[in-house]
Amino acid sequence: MTLALNLLDVLLIVVLLAYLVAGYRRGFFRSLAAILGLVLGAVLAFWAGPVVASYVDPQWQIPAVLLTVLVLLALGEYLGTVLGRTLSGLLEKSGVGLLDRLGGAVLNVAVAALVISLLGSLVGQFGLPGLSQQVASSQVLRGIERLTPDAVRHAMTQTRNAISGAQGIRQLDELLFPTEAAPDPQDTPDSQVVADAGQSVVQVYGTAAQCAQNQTGSGFVAQPGTVVTNAHVVAGVDQPVVETRDGRVYPAQTVQYDAASDLAVLRVPDLPEAPLPMQREVSPGETVSFAGYPLGGPYTLRPATIQGEAVAPVQNVTTGETQTRSIIQIAGNVEQGNSGGPLLDADGQVVGVVFAKAVEGEAGYAIPVDRVTEILASAGDSTAPVPTGQCVAG
Repeated sequence: MTLALNLLDVLLIVVLLAYLVAGYRRGFFRSLAAILGLVLGAVLAFWAGPVVASYVDPQWQIPAVLLTVLVLLALGEYLGTVLGRTLSGLLEKSGVGLLDRLGGAVLNVAVAALVISLLGSLVGQFGLPGLSQQVASSQVLRGIERLTPDAVRHAMTQTRNAISGAQGIRQLDELLFPTEAAPDPQDTPDSQVVADAGQSVVQVYGTAAQCAQNQTGSGFVAQPGTVVTNAHVVAGVDQPVVETRDGRVYPAQTVQYDAASDLAVLRVPDLPEAPLPMQREVSPGETVSFAGYPLGGPYTLRPATIQGEAVAPVQNVTTGETQTRSIIQIAGNVEQGNSGGPLLDADGQVVGVVFAKAVEGEAGYAIPVDRVTEILASAGDSTAPVPTGQCVAG
């Protein structure tokens, strides 16, 4: 089997080899200082990327962002190298020799790979489809992700969200029903139809320039070329992007935005995934699953239990005004990034759309599917983009 390397892969391989050689030449301690500078450059690059993109014409956004990233990475590494020279001068007489050089090579390439992975996930969610496609299809980035321990990957995800200012999932103060423990993740229904439904669950992201933040969530194919997600996922986002489970990236248009219901309809004409069927009836105690991309990915399917449905006060996404509407409470470990993902019954049918979690306990909340059908009907066949309100700085 041959690997389909894209242009980004070739560039990353060259970069990793360069860091391997540089680490060997520098030794462990000089490499450590340079890496700290590289991390600083990566943080600055993500903050600067959306700002640069907002000031240039669309056809120049990708090269402008890439140039900004490269310049800030180089600057950060240079500053770290200057510091490292001072440290290495104190260690030259220690005689550590070859061991120091080998340690430097391993450290340099390992940490550089992690920084590249972190930066790749950040840049990939700028909301620029061409750039996002390169990141999503990169074999090098996927390989780094596979080799990264779960604990490190989780820490990197938290770091990415902190750097990007990614908006967290909505939280409700009051429980509709007494809290219950979420089902064990191992208890996810062993159903092929539920597993197959996951092919139609997508990741939705983009940059809200007003708040200078990246926003990411989940969504599902509700009609051919049509994705449903939460309104708060695309609030203030002019160019939402949809990414499938296998890494294909598509530009989207928001054609319906309902801040009161916290639902949005995205038109994605070239999206080939099949629509998911919908089912209105759910019963307390019923075992369901919710699918999505918690903490920005990867795709995850988790079990939950229906606790009940009730009318409750919920804030309007745009105005902040409190309105009452019917919502479903589930016992499940809902996290940031699950917003907009489907709640699935044992037959793989959508029974609700996840939109919030409780402030305390393991309770999540979903919008009943009848409201989803109403907003789809309101959207009709429209392909015209609509305003997406104001983002909420998170």
